[in-house]
Amino acid sequence: MPALFYQNTGWMQFGYRFSNDYAVFLFAALALSGRRLSPTFWALTLLAVAINAFGAITFDRPGFERYYFSQPTQDALYQPD
Repeated sequence: MPALFYQNTGWMQFGYRFSNDYAVFLFAALALSGRRLSPTFWALTLLAVAINAFGAITFDRPGFERYYFSQPTQDALYQPD
């Protein structure tokens, strides 16, 4: 919950980078659970990797602007009074 209230310029990036703070604990919990992971889990994992790879390759790169909403001002987030 505290990471949801942390404010900085992170909104100008692809994905939720602060989830990496908790990824280690998630993987440890999955490893220690002893459960067999289903094919659905692995399919969704591959989908997540593909989506984030796309974002890592294309975000804020010349030639890929068509995939993202872009506005030179911050009026979309901070409307004038």
